[in-house]
Amino acid sequence: MDLAKARIHGEKDHARVVTIGTLPSLSSSVIPLAVGRWKERHPRALLRVVEKVQVELLLGLLRCEFDFIVGQTEFFDIFLDGMKQRVLFRDRLCVFARPKHSLFLLESLSWDDLVQFPWVCPMVGWSQRTILEKLVASEGVDPPQKLVECSSIDFTKSLVATSDHLAMLPAHAVTAEVSEGKIRPLAITVSALKRDIAVIFREGAPLDSVSRELIAHIEDIGVTLSRGGS
Repeated sequence: MDLAKARIHGEKDHARVVTIGTLPSLSSSVIPLAVGRWKERHPRALLRVVEKVQVELLLGLLRCEFDFIVGQTEFFDIFLDGMKQRVLFRDRLCVFARPKHSLFLLESLSWDDLVQFPWVCPMVGWSQRTILEKLVASEGVDPPQKLVECSSIDFTKSLVATSDHLAMLPAHAVTAEVSEGKIRPLAITVSALKRDIAVIFREGAPLDSVSRELIAHIEDIGVTLSRGGS
């Protein structure tokens, strides 16, 4: 009702509603910082941010639930008709552990070493879970048998910081915890731990200037955090 009233009175900025969908890992770091900058120029615009997994984001976009989504390029070809995407930055995944974890005492690490410990993972079907399963399979290693499944980034970071659990997380999502010495990345990396993050929108609904400004901030902050900047 407030939005309808604002439209009647011609309050265009107040009436503007932007609804976006994003991955939980992005909503813990990149998206809030971008929104903070964006709101300085659009203080009265209403922004709705919804967290979902990749496939649900794409389905929601098809159902016109979002103006645009920020997610992975993976799976995009399934929904290719009527969609457009633009890569914003390269996301870097790392395996994290608490600083005093016994794995840091090893001279060299292998995936066989890592799967001996408990892991906290996204639920089945989430991108990081899929990457982990593919990684260990390519190394000829059985997946970890001790698992905690969780959809919360904050819970995941807390469990890793206070136990021997390991987790695969985007580097930009844990900058604060790493700088505070709560968790550390393990010295193991492969090309599969990199992924492209893109803005995806409907071809028949071009992005307006207000949305493009928000996306520009998301891109700028995503690039900075992924490179290890502040």
